[in-house]
Amino acid sequence: MTRTILHMADVHLEASFSSSGLPSAVGARRRQDLRAAFERALSLAHKHGADAVTVAGDLYDGRYALPETGNFLAEALASLSPIRAIIAPGCADPYSDDSVYALTRWPANVTILPHGTFSAVRVAPDLTIWGTAWGPEDPGELPRVNASGGERHLLLLHVGQVAGDGSGPALPGGLTRESVRAAGFGFALLGGGHVGEVWPRDHPCGCFPGSLEPLGPEEMTGSHGAVIVQIADDGTCTAEWSPVGRWRYVSLTVDLSACATPDQAARRIEAALKRDRVRTDARAIAAVTITGLPAEGLDLSEVQGLIETRAHLTIRAERPVPYELDRLAQEHTVRGLLVRRLCASHDVGQPLDDDLKRNALILALRALDGKGVRPGEIA
Repeated sequence: MTRTILHMADVHLEASFSSSGLPSAVGARRRQDLRAAFERALSLAHKHGADAVTVAGDLYDGRYALPETGNFLAEALASLSPIRAIIAPGCADPYSDDSVYALTRWPANVTILPHGTFSAVRVAPDLTIWGTAWGPEDPGELPRVNASGGERHLLLLHVGQVAGDGSGPALPGGLTRESVRAAGFGFALLGGGHVGEVWPRDHPCGCFPGSLEPLGPEEMTGSHGAVIVQIADDGTCTAEWSPVGRWRYVSLTVDLSACATPDQAARRIEAALKRDRVRTDARAIAAVTITGLPAEGLDLSEVQGLIETRAHLTIRAERPVPYELDRLAQEHTVRGLLVRRLCASHDVGQPLDDDLKRNALILALRALDGKGVRPGEIA
């Protein structure tokens, strides 16, 4: 018979969000919504008749999790019973003697996989899940499993900080589709990539579900949510994403060159926010890039204060550096030394893509030229 697994990873309960520049109240709301997304994901297990729920690491952020986090998880996972829940701790939630994993009283249907060896958990008469917790050392060679006689085996693993290689995130130890297949596994339930995708992209034999909610602007595209993995009688596996998140990141570009006043600029940005209903979405985080400013300049902080929206905004001005950096870099002057140092490992003939470095360079060069800077001119 067809077997079903509900798979998730990289939930990051208790994430800080402080680096995003969001107000603390918004960060608190995001943490509450991460819990709600996790509960919505668990509800899919009963809906789809799952044989087990798997979590491939980074279920919570170990830097900020408290015992109450464990109590929440234990209660939520107990609601799955009799469905089994198998957790392979990751790099953000490593298993240790003082971790939430070790200090929480878990219900009988929950298994926390240890580090150092692959453990087997039989979730149905013909289906076994193998996995291990993440650790700084490579988990080593995969165990060989018997895939004959109708037996089906899945691999559960958090791969740590993944790196794109053109075919999807890379597994540790040089593991490949071929090695997963050769070991007898029908599918790999993976974690460590915050954007969901099948692995590898060419002839996949596994998947990264991605975070339940996008956790940063770099995750605004791609899949997020829980994955329903179905294993057919012949061992063929299919993966279908079920979105459970509510938050989204949006990137907008607005030209303010025709705006003479802050109020006109605010109205222009509001018009852009109306697209895709961003302006009225209290769970939208919009990065607004200004590509043009009037000659007399605008105070962007004043403009932002005039914008009426429920979305959470960050505004930056994208300006080319008003200097010929390639020429300045050749000068044997303080200006030349400044350009060479700030543009180290960068093609000075191309625009700087680091906002902080670009703005610092403009300020420094203008100071050397004896020029002032108007309020709001440097974003």
